[in-house]
Amino acid sequence: MGSSEERAARNELLFREVNTQIEKLEERMGPAPTYPLICECSRADCAVTLYVAREVYHVVRSSQLRFFIAPGHEQPEVEHVVERRPGYTIVEKFGVAAGVVSDES
Repeated sequence: MGSSEERAARNELLFREVNTQIEKLEERMGPAPTYPLICECSRADCAVTLYVAREVYHVVRSSQLRFFIAPGHEQPEVEHVVERRPGYTIVEKFGVAAGVVSDES
């Protein structure tokens, strides 16, 4: 895995951590039916907002290999699509990328 792929995986982890903080803030304000999350793709300049149902968020977060991304932001060389939903896609890392996100989680 090259340094650019490793940096991409770390970007994804950073975006996931930001979304974890958003979820915590939303919960403190009272349970909301959806969370406004940022895309967890590897693109450092991505600022797409995703609206994810609270229940879906918690199911996906039960796996450290799964991420929320905007449609079209998939990277088939390091992740496969688990599910496509209106407005976002759920992907799961595999191979070396899975190792990077597992090691950092």
